[in-house]
Amino acid sequence: AQERDRSAWALNVSGAYTFASTRWTPNLGLGYVHYSGEEAGGTNGTDDIDAWDNMFRGSFTTAISDFLAGADSTGTTAGLYTTFDANDTGANTNRQMLYVDAGLKPLQDLDVQARLTFIWFDENPVSGRDDEAGQELDVSATWDYTEDVQFGLLGAFFFPGDYYSGAATAATRGDNTAWSVSGDVTVNF
Repeated sequence: AQERDRSAWALNVSGAYTFASTRWTPNLGLGYVHYSGEEAGGTNGTDDIDAWDNMFRGSFTTAISDFLAGADSTGTTAGLYTTFDANDTGANTNRQMLYVDAGLKPLQDLDVQARLTFIWFDENPVSGRDDEAGQELDVSATWDYTEDVQFGLLGAFFFPGDYYSGAATAATRGDNTAWSVSGDVTVNF
């Protein structure tokens, strides 16, 4: 095993505003997430690892792309959803994300939120290919049925970017939209 220093960083900045005294209580938000990454070839001319590798993942920006599998900085597969591209990096490294949030409460007990996220690689995993990883739209609704019971519904759509459609062979090209619908029930005792 080779001993290497890690010189990587992450940034997560966001802001939101709620129009509290307005009908339906609309809210808007904007955020930016950056996980450093290594350039194609995996070295910067030193023995340092430049890719971000978080030890504990406590928050997620998106419902699908945050779970994309690929190799992390050590070459280990990371994430849940495997992409067709063996050069793809895990979603917890080598990413930049810019997102816009919007939401409202059309009823007292119903909250609807949407997030549009633009995603690109910090360092392109394959030299000569586009660095646009894609866009994701997540829409959620939460209904407070009673004081102790809450129902939730989430619809997520990931639209792969030019990086995935620019692969050299059809075996590594995966530009179909990924989607997921899930629901949850919360009961407090």
